[in-house]
Order: sequence, then C-alpha cells, then structure tokens
Amino acid sequence: MANRSAEGKPKTLVVGLGNDFRNDDGVGLAVLRMLGSRNISGVQLVELRDDLTQLLDHLQDVATAYIVDAVQSGSTPGTIHRIEAKGEYFSPADLPRSTHGLSLRNLLELTRLQGGLPKKLVIYGVEGERFDYGNTMTPAVNDAIPGVVESICAELERDLTWRSGDSTRKRSPA
Repeated sequence: MANRSAEGKPKTLVVGLGNDFRNDDGVGLAVLRMLGSRNISGVQLVELRDDLTQLLDHLQDVATAYIVDAVQSGSTPGTIHRIEAKGEYFSPADLPRSTHGLSLRNLLELTRLQGGLPKKLVIYGVEGERFDYGNTMTPAVNDAIPGVVESICAELERDLTWRSGDSTRKRSPA
C-alpha cells in the first residue's frame, strides 16, 4: 500500500490533543472526531488527552503529521493558527503557548533533536478562551472546528493524491 510504512503503519497521522473537561481545551479532540466521521482512508487518527509524551511514539515512521490543539497566544478566541515545521529548521518557539503541563513546544523540540520529526509536520492551533473545568466550548472556538476540519481535509487530499501518483486529479490552487 502506498500510504503505509514498512511496518504497515499509515504514513499520515492526525493527532488531536486536549481535555474534554477543560472547556476550549477539547477543541483538538472535537476536530479529530469530526475528521473520523469522514472515513478517510490511509490516515491514522489519534486522540491524546493527558500524556503528551505518547506523541513521540506516534510520530515515529510517519511521513506527514498534523497536530490540532488549543493554544493561547493573545489572538482573538477562535483564531486558527497554522504552523508548518520545516524539518531541522523548525523552531518550537514559533508555536503559540500550549495549555498542557509538558508543552507541545518542548515535546517537538525533543523529537526534533532525536531526529524523529516527520518530513511534513503541521500544527493547527485554535485560540482558546476558557480553560477552566467544564465541558462546553465557547462559541468562537466551537465555530472554528469546521474550518480546521476542512483545511486538514484539503491538505490530506493534496498529500494523498500526490503520494499515490494520481496526476489525473485537478488540484485547486492553495
């Protein structure tokens, strides 16, 4: 299969980070669930709630990874940030602040130093507003979910079409 590694693992990974019981922090998980309802083949979907160090294992042997998380950068709640890591030149300082104990910045820097970053790594950060205990996302964050899903689906379609060598499909300009 063209979209799998030698071990049979999909070459493309989408990871949703978050906590459903910290209001806006659940946005990464909500995006992942909406993607899951699309039945996209050749893509592994992974939910990570508490222990972000598990991400290290999931990033092994994948060519492309998308990570979705709630962030706090001071932007308007619901703002969608897209950051693409550029291999060894990726600086985790480019990432907005994560809401987890071990920051996504630190974890990705550790992964980069170990030579484990995928060739393509894209982080979608949705600007959150409320991270206290509760299970209701604010309207701005909830409204951002379909936009993140559509953006990831468009990227996946381009990636998977390119990787499979299907040059007969038309690609819309980015």
